[in-house]
Amino acid sequence: MFILGFHHPQRYKELPGRMYFHGNKIRISKARLSMNPLRKLRRIKDFFTLLIRHFINDRCFESAGALAYTSLLSLVPLMAVSFTLLSAFPVFAEFTDKILDFIVNTFVPANRGIVESHLRNFVEKASALTLPGLIGLLITALLSMATIEGTFNAIWKINRRRNLMDAFIVYWAILTLGPLLVGVSLAITSYVASLSFFSDAARSLGEIGALLKLLPFLSAALAFTLLYATVPYQRVPIRHAIVGGIVAAGLFELAKKGFVLFITHFLTYEVIYGALATLPIFLIWIYLFWSIVLFGAEFTYCLGGLVRGSTTDPSDRGPEVVESVKFVDAKYRPEKSRHFPEGE
Repeated sequence: MFILGFHHPQRYKELPGRMYFHGNKIRISKARLSMNPLRKLRRIKDFFTLLIRHFINDRCFESAGALAYTSLLSLVPLMAVSFTLLSAFPVFAEFTDKILDFIVNTFVPANRGIVESHLRNFVEKASALTLPGLIGLLITALLSMATIEGTFNAIWKINRRRNLMDAFIVYWAILTLGPLLVGVSLAITSYVASLSFFSDAARSLGEIGALLKLLPFLSAALAFTLLYATVPYQRVPIRHAIVGGIVAAGLFELAKKGFVLFITHFLTYEVIYGALATLPIFLIWIYLFWSIVLFGAEFTYCLGGLVRGSTTDPSDRGPEVVESVKFVDAKYRPEKSRHFPEGE
């Protein structure tokens, strides 16, 4: 909430967030207030309190369950449509297997061989469908993305939706550009790795190996950033989306390692379900994945309040409007009404 300043800016030192009247325009000082460490810690605590409250009030765990169920129905259509579009480019046709390996290694923490085998079989069968079947797959994929957009819009407190044409353009861009960007990155990586001087440098420098180990994290951060920046039907500052993407990617990498440790040492699904153990394990992971995605979305949304210098709800602009009206009213109120009480 802005602190209103009724003093002339040339006579008094500007304070952070103070509103001044400059000619016929309202100007807001953007000087930053130096906070002591205690106040910084209090603001951080208030921010995470707001974040957790929003995550619970928006019922993100329930939404993650709904999105996990939707993902089971739409995972194969999404991948089939994406790989079909990617295979239309001959230069990327040879990278489809590498892209699938990259996706599985990045987003599937356990039983990767079984999951990859099933996905490969599903995609191959889906690519052999007739035109009506492909249209059905495309509709299923687009409806699934509309469900994701609706969940994000609920987090950003947006009541309106994209019109049909805008939604189709955005969803189509994600379906086409997503695998295309992965294909381009893999093609560049393969080309650079094939260069002799790079191979010699890779053997002599350990930093390159460490950088390659960071590739899954960087890829996940980029994917989350694009998701937070493009899916909500509202302009999201790119710096907020980047921070939210990095936070979500960090949680995602920790969750992968923790999930592998959990199912390796503590989980007994394989003893109970046998060969079918992959299904409940995969379901649990998809649910955990969407919980992390929605937490990152809430983090991105709440950053708006932190940047404005407030740890209240970023969508609540009521107090600012009231204070602004009071300021303008005090500025333009007739002199008589300023010096005499009401009713005189």
